[in-house]
Amino acid sequence: MLSLLFITLCFHNIHAQTAQKKQINDQYLVSFKSSFEKPLMAEEVIGNDRKDKVNNGNTRRKEKEENVRKRLSELGIKGRDVKAVYADGAVAALITAGSSIIENIARDADVAQVVQDVSVQMVETEFLSFSSKPTMQGGQLSTFSSFSSKPTMQEEYFSKPIMQNELLENPTKYDINKATLVPDAITKSGGPYLRLFEGRYIWMLDTGVDPNNPYLVIERDPAIAKSFVSDEPDIIDRNGHGTHCASLAAATRTGFGIAGVAPGATIVPLKVLNANGEGSWSGIIDALNHVAQYGKKGDIVNMSFGAWDASFTASTVGVLAEIITQLGAMGIQIVMSAGNVGEDASHNLPGLIDGPNLFTVTSTNNERVFSLYANFNANGSRSPIDMAIPGERVIGFWKDGMYRVLSGTSMSAAIMSGILYASDGVPTTQRGTIKDNSFNRDNTYEPAVVNRTN
Repeated sequence: MLSLLFITLCFHNIHAQTAQKKQINDQYLVSFKSSFEKPLMAEEVIGNDRKDKVNNGNTRRKEKEENVRKRLSELGIKGRDVKAVYADGAVAALITAGSSIIENIARDADVAQVVQDVSVQMVETEFLSFSSKPTMQGGQLSTFSSFSSKPTMQEEYFSKPIMQNELLENPTKYDINKATLVPDAITKSGGPYLRLFEGRYIWMLDTGVDPNNPYLVIERDPAIAKSFVSDEPDIIDRNGHGTHCASLAAATRTGFGIAGVAPGATIVPLKVLNANGEGSWSGIIDALNHVAQYGKKGDIVNMSFGAWDASFTASTVGVLAEIITQLGAMGIQIVMSAGNVGEDASHNLPGLIDGPNLFTVTSTNNERVFSLYANFNANGSRSPIDMAIPGERVIGFWKDGMYRVLSGTSMSAAIMSGILYASDGVPTTQRGTIKDNSFNRDNTYEPAVVNRTN
């Protein structure tokens, strides 16, 4: 899920909300081998529009789901113990079962993997503690840091919320270009660039989006924009992180310091994290399966969250890797944050997943100095980071009609999503060295900016 940090502007007190590991008792994700059943996405269902595409696949979808339910029944899992079945991006199910039955399922020849589902509980601490569930990726590097494996929001620096009817005291305080009244991080990324593509979406998997924000174009069709958080069945952002990321990608120019890279691009809120930044791997997989149903080539998916653990690989939650790579193969571009624990990015999930149309993004300041908190490439060609984007001290919208300044790879990923949209999927890149002398992280990354000639 999401781990959210609060750091004062003066940096005298570091105060963080962090994610603590909490396994969901007797709840498991079961993924099946392609020899048993292939995902519907592999069959290239087409339609005149998004809903038509879903309708055209309904017969085959139901057949695949029924095959999964039948096989689970044969393995002893029936009725209400089958919580969900996925057939579009991957063939899998969410079930409840005891350990003895799970061991039997895991040995079945048709089963690829069984993984216990995990959620995150937010706990106030005086130092950062990361765990193995999906959280917003925000983390100030600390010598007291400890790591565990849950997904968190990947942003690090917080100012106090500012009401939108308050004037910004000093644009330079918020790293805003005084001439254009646009955040420096947006300007240095080639935005704002007004270039709209009819019917193209930026899917925002996060805490929801403020539906009353007049500077965001939001898809409101309840069949498309949905919540996958059981106790928050609407898309309303009660945390703020999702609205902030959406504004960096696509807010229209306000004239008072906020603008997105691709102003006016349509945002589709898919809520996978609740007001406390809590979520689960199963909720994220459910949302990605929804994208597999309704998404189309040219769409962008933004995931500014993750979890870091030294044991993590792409096979840790195999169904997650499968569905993400399937979406990329379909021509949907997936943007993931690299993480904020100052460690090897190849252990940050889902950002460690690699493949065509998958972009893992780390953070620099506006002078292209590597952010102290940001995860980095440590294994040469096997490292997952694709781009380095400014992500420090970026002002954007917050929940309930407020602004907020944040730093983190969450912000960098959101800006990258805007770059991809405004560039029609092909940004301009330039090989360059990102400097961080104190951490010896000199490395070659791809700084990306909007491609205005594509």
